[in-house]
Amino acid sequence: MSTFVFDCPSCNAKKSTFDVKGHTLRPSSIEYFSWVLFSTCRVCSESFSVNAEVELLKHSTLKRLNTSNPQGVFVSIKNFLDTHVDISGWFDEFNYSPILPNAELPPEYIPSDIEEIFNEAAKCFAIGCFNASGAMFRLCLDITTKHILVQNHNLSPSANDNKSIHSRLNWIFSKNILPRDLEDLSRGIKDDGNDAAHDGTLTKDDAADLLDFTYILLERVYTEPARVQNAQQRRIARRQN
Repeated sequence: MSTFVFDCPSCNAKKSTFDVKGHTLRPSSIEYFSWVLFSTCRVCSESFSVNAEVELLKHSTLKRLNTSNPQGVFVSIKNFLDTHVDISGWFDEFNYSPILPNAELPPEYIPSDIEEIFNEAAKCFAIGCFNASGAMFRLCLDITTKHILVQNHNLSPSANDNKSIHSRLNWIFSKNILPRDLEDLSRGIKDDGNDAAHDGTLTKDDAADLLDFTYILLERVYTEPARVQNAQQRRIARRQN
């Protein structure tokens, strides 16, 4: 059985020995360079799929010896994994890539800073960290509602109108800047956001409400105008040809 030394991501044991129970070539591997090792930590007995890459010099040697038979590189590495005990000298850059649930993708054409925040919120939601997710979705709303007030400065929003997400949304809907059908969806935002930031009591349903409203708001503010603008540009381009 092959073994290698790696810091365990489960029990945090430093330089624990891992027993390789199975192995496969990574689908994206170039020239049989990267492998996935299904391995078990000897300290805590937890099992993981650990990514590993063939040490560069040894890979180059195998490649040179098998110039007329590229498949020979694969066979040589597989035989080594099957027959040698300590593979640490042959493989390096061991790393653990946890498999996370799929996260909600952000709407198109939103600003990069908001996209980063949305992605973080969506990842937190996907793994069940609902308070963290709610706080980050609320940050998306905070930035976006401020942006709306700046865009509509000619309507003279007051300092009180700009005081919080809740006051901004009230002002936005009172000025008919966003459709009224979003207003009911927005009603729980203030309380949910406060729960996430202060009490740590946000439930999955609360976070899902924040996700839904944030997604739709971002679509209305950024995605739909960008799509209309792109369609207009395509129309102009077609008329010029």
